[in-house]
Order: sequence, then C-alpha cells, then structure tokens
Amino acid sequence: MAEEITVPKVGKVKKKYVALAGAGIAGYVGYAWWKRGSSAPADLPAYTEADVQADGVTDTAGGRAGSAANAGGGNTDSSTTPDSDQEWAAQAAEILGGAIDQQQVYAALGAYLTHQPLTAAQESIVRSAVGRLGYPPGGAYPILTGTGAEPSALGQVSGLTVVKHSATTVDLQWARVTGAPGYRVYRVGLGEEPVGDSGDTKWQGRGLQPNTSYQFQVAARSSTGAPGPKSAVVSVKTDPVKLTAPKSVKVSAVTRTTAHATCGTVAGATSYRWYVNGTAHGASDHPAYTVGGLKSNSSYTLTVAADTTNQTPGPKSGGVRFKTKK
Repeated sequence: MAEEITVPKVGKVKKKYVALAGAGIAGYVGYAWWKRGSSAPADLPAYTEADVQADGVTDTAGGRAGSAANAGGGNTDSSTTPDSDQEWAAQAAEILGGAIDQQQVYAALGAYLTHQPLTAAQESIVRSAVGRLGYPPGGAYPILTGTGAEPSALGQVSGLTVVKHSATTVDLQWARVTGAPGYRVYRVGLGEEPVGDSGDTKWQGRGLQPNTSYQFQVAARSSTGAPGPKSAVVSVKTDPVKLTAPKSVKVSAVTRTTAHATCGTVAGATSYRWYVNGTAHGASDHPAYTVGGLKSNSSYTLTVAADTTNQTPGPKSGGVRFKTKK
C-alpha cells in the first residue's frame, strides 16, 4: 500500500495525516475540503470517496481510521489516534510546533494534563491543541484559567534594607524598579505566598513575635500581578519585650484547698506565671488564675510574673499572703 497519497491543492501527503484529518484535525491537509467533492485542478483528478476506501482510510462513525487503516502485522500499530495523554501531547506539540516554540507548547500541555492553573498564553495553546486533536484520551480535563501568573519582564529589586524594627513590627525599604506599579513582600520559609503588597518602595510588617529572627524578600509586580525576580534576602530580629512586674495582685474566694488570684495587665505580655511560696505553680493566658492543691488552714505567699514567647519572664510582683480555711 502506498505510504503517500496526492491531495488536490496540497500535493503528496502521508496517509497518516489524512487519517488524522478524518479524525477531526480540520484544515491540517484539507481532508474535509476534498471529501465534500470540491473540484480538483485540471491536471489532477478529484479525490473521491472510492479513492479514500482504496487507500485504506475508513470513514467510520466515530471519525477515526477503521480497521483497514490499521491492517498489518500483529505487533504494528499504525493508528495515529493517541492512546495516552503522552501521545496526545506529543502529537499536539508536533502540530503546533511550527508556529509556537515547542518548549512553550510542552509546558502548557504539561500544566493542563496535571491540572495546574494556566496563564492566558498557555490557555490559548491548550485550546488550540483541543481544537486540533480533541480532548486527551484521559478525559475532557477542565482548563483552569485566570489563576496562572504571566512571566514578568520587570527587573530585580535591589537595595532592600531594614529601616527600623520593634518587638512586633519591622519597616522595610528598597530601590524603585522602573515600570513597576507595585511590589510584593515575601517571608522566607512561607513558600511563594506573599505576606504583603506595597504601592511604593516601603512596607511595614506587623503582628510579629518579639525577640524572633525573620527574613524577607521583595519582588516588583506587573499590572497583572505577575512578580519579577525576588531581591536578595534581608534578615532582622525583633526587639525583646520590656516586661514590668505586675501590679494590683489580689487573692480572693479562698477555700480549704483553693484560691482565686488576679493582677493588673502588663503591656506586651502574652501569658502570666504564678508562684506559690516561691515555687512555680502554673500559668495563664490572662491575668487571672485559680490556685489549687493547697492544704487547709495553711498560710501561703503568692507572686506573679508577666511572660511572652522567646524570652525569659519579667520581674515578679510583690508577694500577697493568704490563709486557707480550716
């Protein structure tokens, strides 16, 4: 059987591409055009339905090459219909590669087949592939659009510095990037999710832990939100909290084995540590605590110290004496 056939106004074409055309790749070699019976040039006879049958291409109901096109040895598969998603991607890359860089095609199809968000350019490539080949054998996967980030042509941010910092805040500043309408701030260790945006070259991070080390990077972003390359890393350690000794310590609701203690709020404290007769008894998130496990008819002295994470507690309060009931 001939490996090539002559298609009017196209010339000699490998039969497998005629089979692909019959499978739905409209316009690839003009199969649909001559199948409708259009007249051929004067020097070439029109390609008829009989010619299609004679060349072994069966027009089946499913639009695919039938058994005649696949006739041959038992180990030979001459079908051009992709049997796997990988074959589908390879055929799409071959078809689209003449007009689009093949690496871009493979990147777009790979993101589509693994159900990743697509950029606008990648969406166009995938829709072109689906239009030529139909959906991949694995199924009509959804085309996830509008969430991919377009590559940014903006330059790298330079001059990132820490202007000032406190126990819970840090102020950053950097050099302006030409053409950047805004910037994104990233905290090292949190992945690619930004921790803040800025319309100028300054940003303040808030709600940080005292006496803790942090690292930041900044990238310019385009008008569509696509970030450019990140800056060098800048490191900073927040200040420790200057805790004071709690005041207004009181003991009430004393029973044979318990007592209720309170104190005034200390600025910067995240917890309070309570001591009975100088020994640590427990901690609370608020300036109130129930002391338990006491002996009846016994005298005790209670003190309290403010505390926060990543540093030692502040100074202890003055002692308050109390006696449990008999």
